[in-house]
Amino acid sequence: MISSKSNYALKAMIYIAINNDKIVKIKDISKNEDIPAKYLEQVISLLTKSGLLKSFRGNNGGYQLTKRIEDYNVYEIITSVDGSIDVNYDQKNLLKFWDEYNSFVKDKLSNITLSNLVDDYSNYYINNYYI
Repeated sequence: MISSKSNYALKAMIYIAINNDKIVKIKDISKNEDIPAKYLEQVISLLTKSGLLKSFRGNNGGYQLTKRIEDYNVYEIITSVDGSIDVNYDQKNLLKFWDEYNSFVKDKLSNITLSNLVDDYSNYYINNYYI
């Protein structure tokens, strides 16, 4: 299960990636992605501390990505705000199952890039545009 913090982190990263030609403000992400500003500040702080975003201070301050969008993956974004997402049960008879499950989830999420998410986002809005 993806936490709301991880969901907001992904939404924020997509928004910043789409607008990466400029420095993006928290208030703009909050307004456009419908994320509470105070909660978003915490999420952005974690993303910045993890090195996924760089911050700029001052009146024109905000955030930008630290690398190309295809160099980010969903696993690193989620774990930067939630820490480990491994399922841990100490039931000896299921240890192998949970190890395989954790490996599967990590592998799948590591193979989805921020670029993939931006493409999906763009395609959704292109295909759902109505006049």
